[in-house]
Amino acid sequence: MKQTKKHYDDIANEYNELRQTGLVGILVKKESEAIMERLNVRIGEEILDAGCGSGFYAEKILKLGGKVFGVDLSPEMVNVCIAKGVDAVQGDLTELNLLRQYKKILCAGSLEFIEDQRRLFTSLTSHLENSGQLYCLFPRFNWAGLLYWLYHFSHGVKIRLYGKTDCERIADENGLEIIDICYPEPLTKLVTFQKK
Repeated sequence: MKQTKKHYDDIANEYNELRQTGLVGILVKKESEAIMERLNVRIGEEILDAGCGSGFYAEKILKLGGKVFGVDLSPEMVNVCIAKGVDAVQGDLTELNLLRQYKKILCAGSLEFIEDQRRLFTSLTSHLENSGQLYCLFPRFNWAGLLYWLYHFSHGVKIRLYGKTDCERIADENGLEIIDICYPEPLTKLVTFQKK
């Protein structure tokens, strides 16, 4: 966890730019299109961006007239968000206690870095209204995922890849049902959960 935090603190200022060029840019564009289509932001709607990074999705939500609250482990990432006008705080997603619930929660780009998945999904689900939706971007356990794993490993960061049954287990353990699955590109699986 410390190494992950340090890595993202170090690249916070140029993070969004790094994700918009070359092959990574193509993959992120496809992910972004799939996420924003499913998120279907409504004017005035409040959305929790869990693992907001430097505000890539938060900015898109704001431009569509939504309201967004971001949480990220990296204080430097949060500072970048705040400088962009995003309401965000530094925090550990496994220990989140915002004293409120949301109709929609987005968790894209952070799942692979969190070791305690049970605590993470217990935390996220506790912030989700009944019939609310949780949009999660999972890195897949396949050839593309292994390349992604190697990239992070070379930077001293451990990540987790997700196999076929992981999402079903997450749903079963947290009172969620899977209402949509899509594969925006080879690396990721976008799953929409709904709270029962």
